[in-house]
Amino acid sequence: MMKINIREKHIPVFPLCLLAAAALTVLPCLFADIFYMYGDDYLINYIANGSFGETYQAHLIFVGYPLGLLLKGLYHILPAVNWYAVLLLAGFTLSFALFYDSLASCGAHPAAYALIALINVAAAPLFLTYTAAAFFTAAAGLAFVLVRLRGGAPLRRLLPGLLFMALSLEFRSDCLLPTCALAFPLYAACLLQKDLRADSAWKKRLLTFAGAGLVLLALIGASRLVEKRAYSAEAWQDFRSYNSARSDWLDYPLMAYEDFADAYTEAGFTKEAYLILNRWTFCEKQTFSKERLLAISQIQKQAYTKRFRLSYTLEAFSSKTNLLLLLIPAAFFLLLLIADRDARRLPLCLTFLMLLLVLGALAFIRMRFLLRVAAPLAVADIVFLAINAPRRERKLSLPLALISAALLFVPCFLFLPAYNEAVASLRSASTAASYRKLRKEIDAHPERIYAVESPIYVHLFAWGHTIDEIKPTDTFSHVFRAGSWDNFTPRYYALAEAAGVPDPDNLLSSLIDSGRMRLVTENEDFVLQFLTAETGTPCVAQKVNKKGPARIIKVGSAS
Repeated sequence: MMKINIREKHIPVFPLCLLAAAALTVLPCLFADIFYMYGDDYLINYIANGSFGETYQAHLIFVGYPLGLLLKGLYHILPAVNWYAVLLLAGFTLSFALFYDSLASCGAHPAAYALIALINVAAAPLFLTYTAAAFFTAAAGLAFVLVRLRGGAPLRRLLPGLLFMALSLEFRSDCLLPTCALAFPLYAACLLQKDLRADSAWKKRLLTFAGAGLVLLALIGASRLVEKRAYSAEAWQDFRSYNSARSDWLDYPLMAYEDFADAYTEAGFTKEAYLILNRWTFCEKQTFSKERLLAISQIQKQAYTKRFRLSYTLEAFSSKTNLLLLLIPAAFFLLLLIADRDARRLPLCLTFLMLLLVLGALAFIRMRFLLRVAAPLAVADIVFLAINAPRRERKLSLPLALISAALLFVPCFLFLPAYNEAVASLRSASTAASYRKLRKEIDAHPERIYAVESPIYVHLFAWGHTIDEIKPTDTFSHVFRAGSWDNFTPRYYALAEAAGVPDPDNLLSSLIDSGRMRLVTENEDFVLQFLTAETGTPCVAQKVNKKGPARIIKVGSAS
């Protein structure tokens, strides 16, 4: 670990890094409204804090079971705290502390500190999601390992970084691999340095590298074993199999039904079913079975030619937001090339090129270019570029260190006003506030069962709700999302049974002629057409109660 020389005394730099990272992560939370980046995190938060069935849950599907157990224990101790948000912020803080420490250990260019500090400030307001936490922890652990591997550290000194890489798997399991791919040039640079000409140095470095790989594989194996045991029950196995088929379908962009009409008809999939599935209203297992979802996803896979995939990928990179994500690391990349006066340009070029290749591969294979993936990957690229830049030996005095730390707060005051102005509309009467009447109506009738379409559900319980407003509640004991990755889990069936849903496998069909159940939607025509086609009996809206932009519908058969 790098030391700061102060009048011939040495203090470790990591405490200063941790202090700066904590301040820059937490300070925006004190002066700005903080929301989750995506609706998925709201749902994970509600599951963890006991809002589903009033019991704390450790099975969070996308977040690892060990972290779920940790959250469950913390909520038991102090339920008033939003521990899920705290967990994400803690992951950000520790990640950026390791980033700063890695930059200091390799004598990185001063521009690296400023840029990482700016991203540190923006992390909580812009990237608060379990996906970003997974990428940040993976990149932080990698940076720690690479810097110390380059310095010839023994295996035991790499363990903190390896543990952090394993932590990435617990936030989200599929983020570590693309981060490792992005860092591949750095691994090569660590093993191909000019000062490793001696055979003994080569052998020592290769043994350390191999040992680190074995430790990481052991940690990954332990993590997978825990997950397998946690979801070993038959009900969870059935759900995970179904959810995998659902995800396979959603990896592809929507196209007109007519483009696949013959193939869909042969698979027994009607246009009404296709339209309602694209509205995320797929809570009918009779129609949207695992086998049928796999069949229609296979139809689309065959239709998406390599030429189409390439065109779609290039189009994804052309949006302003995505271009900005590339321009920020590109600008830093050019700055490092200008500052690089020794002959180490190749690893820099390869590292930035690897970012483009990894992002391109993700968009090409998954057919989606997600901000929550691209943004933290770009941050990781900046860090990797910085630690692969020329080494500069410096002594840093304590006064200069304190002044530098103080300057890190400047971006907060530059960024926060713009952020607060940007999110003001989220709290305005035209968005979240317009759903308050609907929320009051739902809360006023706990004896009813509401099947809420996804866009409405998100506005009711996600957008416009800051992390400090998410409290444990039993609201979801009679409110069901009519199409969610949490549908058909064991807890879904338990809640449906407790609420008295006639057929939990077919939530929409249960609406027909039910005295207690209601559909909450923006446009009931899609659901009515679907039910009519599936049942063979005309279905109509018997009662319509308009609440703001939404409608509460009692569905019945025309007969």
